[in-house]
Amino acid sequence: MNILDLKVGQSIDWKFGISTRDVYRASEDKFEITDTSSGWYVALVSFETLEKLLKGELSLLDLDWV
Repeated sequence: MNILDLKVGQSIDWKFGISTRDVYRASEDKFEITDTSSGWYVALVSFETLEKLLKGELSLLDLDWV
């Protein structure tokens, strides 16, 4: 399954680099990326931002992690 094809309320594991992250579709335009590789961090991103991450146009380091 493609991450961008997730239905609202679905999640998928996303292998990015050496870590696996969880991507949850919270709404039509909002995705929640969870990273537990060094704690518990979450970033909320738009559909457009997620597309840029998948294409390599943005880095995970560019996100606001909380």
